[in-house]
Amino acid sequence: MASIINAASSGSGGLVSTADSSGVLQLQTNGTTALSIGTNGVLTLSNALPTGSGGTGLASFTSGGVVYASSTSALTTGSALSFDGTTLNNSGAFGSSTAAFTLKNTSASSTSNIVEQQFWAGNTFSGLVSIAAFGADTSTSVGNQYGSFYWKIANAGAPTEQMRLTSTGLGIGTSSPSYKLDVSVGTNTIAQQWQGAGTSFTLRLKSGNGATSSSSAYRLYLDYLNGTNINSYMDFYRGLAGNDGYLVFGTSGTDRMTLDSSGNLGLGVTPSAWGSSQKAVQVGNYALVSTSGAYGGSYTSNAYYDNTNWKYITSDYATNYNQVSGIHKWFTAPSGTAGATVSFTQAMTLDNSGNLLVGTTSSTTTPASGVQLNNGSSIGTVAVGHASGTATGNYYASFAYNSSIIGSITQSGTTAVLYNTSSDVRLKENIVDADSASSLIDALQVRQFDWKEDGSHQRYGFIAQELATVAPEAVHQPTEPEQMMGVDYSKLVPMLVKEIQSLRSRVAQLESQLKG
Repeated sequence: MASIINAASSGSGGLVSTADSSGVLQLQTNGTTALSIGTNGVLTLSNALPTGSGGTGLASFTSGGVVYASSTSALTTGSALSFDGTTLNNSGAFGSSTAAFTLKNTSASSTSNIVEQQFWAGNTFSGLVSIAAFGADTSTSVGNQYGSFYWKIANAGAPTEQMRLTSTGLGIGTSSPSYKLDVSVGTNTIAQQWQGAGTSFTLRLKSGNGATSSSSAYRLYLDYLNGTNINSYMDFYRGLAGNDGYLVFGTSGTDRMTLDSSGNLGLGVTPSAWGSSQKAVQVGNYALVSTSGAYGGSYTSNAYYDNTNWKYITSDYATNYNQVSGIHKWFTAPSGTAGATVSFTQAMTLDNSGNLLVGTTSSTTTPASGVQLNNGSSIGTVAVGHASGTATGNYYASFAYNSSIIGSITQSGTTAVLYNTSSDVRLKENIVDADSASSLIDALQVRQFDWKEDGSHQRYGFIAQELATVAPEAVHQPTEPEQMMGVDYSKLVPMLVKEIQSLRSRVAQLESQLKG
């Protein structure tokens, strides 16, 4: 039987306690129920219990909404951030098209302890998926990734893994990195690009055909860009064979300098296949500087040495200048075909004694051929050799003026030489018999004297200044008065011959008179 207990105080604000016929206990003030206790013992408040009284201040909650302090004295709940006991979501349920991102403690196909974060773009699941595995995962869809982080990207389809961080390192394009940074790429694809502000600077790791070469290779580019055009770059190149690495520097998309795997440097060209015993700097096809233990230092045009032979770089002539053991050597070769063996001829040598040898390679005063300026034992000599069988009249020396020979030294048989001065009739005019030389002969002052330099005595000779007054054509008179004058005794021979002829004529006349 229900009972009603009334306990009213004086005035209109008295407290009333009642129990209705169903056995529910109610507490009322001024006719309004403040709380009730049902027969099941459940306490029901007519209004939310304030936070100052130890309550939440909330009369109801949003389903899945996270409770938070909206001020220092109040709590509230909403749907922007929700938690359903499994998924923490900032907008909508996990996996819904309205979610900006979601966090999940396990994936649908995994049995491990995994936290998954999804990013959504509008209504399409095309953002980044970041997954961190904090326990052994044996599922086939995720793999055993204990203590790793991995990132997936969706592009209008199912997300695919792009990067993974493990205790070993960071893998890009591989789920099992072997190094602190392990980038794995497929053929002819750009694996990764790091780029600075704007498009001015990039570092690219690339496989396959490079921007400046048709060779298949793995390449690391350090580029300086002008928009999408390459202004300059540095290219670390490794061929697919694994043994032909290069370092390439370029501008305007063109290779300018290449350092090959043997340490040879090419400027404007990939260095030729120099042998391992050489180190070369090659400028185009024609200017090459090289050094090696076997050949010393060389400056070569259109030729390289492959450890066995010299080879033509392109179809043309080839030359080589070489320094070794203090000797300078000059080599020449006829025109040849690119790739063919070069047959060099040693054309000139300056040996370590200071002897200059042209057409011969060893110093001697009797060369079989060629020309030598010898400095043996501080005694300078000029040696000119004619090979056996050379015909008479071939020059040992020639002297020219205005492109015409005016004197020469020529071979005379096999045992003598001729000292020649121009005398061809084609060079002369007004040709008549010479006057008598008797008065000139009488005017010649033949002297004897001692040389100041070594004190030697000369029994017959001329004084240049005296001879110049009689036969100036036989005297060298320099324009500078400080220089010494000289005499060419051969110029007096025609005068002496003329006088001998005159004497012979007079003798013949006397003999004729005596006989008559």
